Amino acid sequence: RWMGDLQFAGRVSYLHGEEDYELSTTKNKLSQWRAAGQLGYWMNGIQPYVGLAYSTDRRIAANNPPNELGKNACLWTAGVNFFSLNSGLTGGLVYNRESGRAYGDRDNVMANINYRF
Repeated sequence: RWMGDLQFAGRVSYLHGEEDYELSTTKNKLSQWRAAGQLGYWMNGIQPYVGLAYSTDRRIAANNPPNELGKNACLWTAGVNFFSLNSGLTGGLVYNRESGRAYGDRDNVMANINYRF
């Protein structure tokens, strides 16, 4: 939803992943629900944004005890996207911090660049 130069976005998502080992019959499985919101501001080809997501792990099966790090987490996001539709170039830079788990926090920085032809 746009209101002038402000963009409000929200989503609910479901993630399921499996890790299968060739030399073992064990599989690691994770299912996770996530609800997120994001606020961005359009500035003539550049869009800085902030976001907040809440995630909860629904099922973990692994060699280690389940939910070792904790079941729930918040994901804090700050980033900027770049758009040049005339040249077909887009990109972005984002910092994420996951907090709220019992035994661990995570930080990551991601960057992307896209060229459409």
